Amino acid sequence: MKRSRMLLILILMMLFSFCIGLEAFAQDSIKIIIDGNVVDEKPNPFIKDSRTLVPVRLISEKLGAEIIWDEYNRTVEIIKGSKSVMLTIDSHLVKYKSENEDEFYNLCDVAPEIINSRTFVPIRLVSNALGVEVEWNKDTRTVIVDTSKSADIKPFFDVKISSVKSGQVINGKTDLQVEIPNEIKGATEIKYILINSNSTKGFIVGRGNNLSARYDFFPSMEDNGEKILVAAIYDDKGKFL
Repeated sequence: MKRSRMLLILILMMLFSFCIGLEAFAQDSIKIIIDGNVVDEKPNPFIKDSRTLVPVRLISEKLGAEIIWDEYNRTVEIIKGSKSVMLTIDSHLVKYKSENEDEFYNLCDVAPEIINSRTFVPIRLVSNALGVEVEWNKDTRTVIVDTSKSADIKPFFDVKISSVKSGQVINGKTDLQVEIPNEIKGATEIKYILINSNSTKGFIVGRGNNLSARYDFFPSMEDNGEKILVAAIYDDKGKFL
């Protein structure tokens, strides 16, 4: 009698767990609507660190953009008209080109990644870079893209390097300092990183636990050429914020 009862309980527990799994799957599903049409092609989008990531080829084609994939440098460039955005797999660095052919850089909080041979990118980053408005409906977990509504590029962060200017020539000791208008929760360290624009790789030229302090940068001969200076903020576990 006891054996039958235990078996029944086990089956009920397994059934209960299965139901929970289905419910969790339903809650995790994301819907994308572009110009009133539901995008239901596979693979499915997913959320990572509060950002919706989508297959880059799928979303680019829906937005009428061209894709250039560089296998060697692991970069993907998305072009629409005179605007473009270039992303590097597993890198937070983003390169933009505006309608006026001006090039500039910024950081995204979630890096593009490859899953099962598919490249996933933050949909808001791509849409805004191409000048398209994106809305998020939290209640229905729906991303709404309307190509008839234009949008400017919206930086992911308010942090700005205030001590140097874009295009500035550095040939001696230089102060590094940022402006942080809003508190960054969990921030414990700032790193100033000098990055090669071609390889998107770099090295730290200044760091400390006082985010708003001034730090000294002493350039060397190896730093010659055009470089990108990045101010990146991390938590106590070394996670990029």
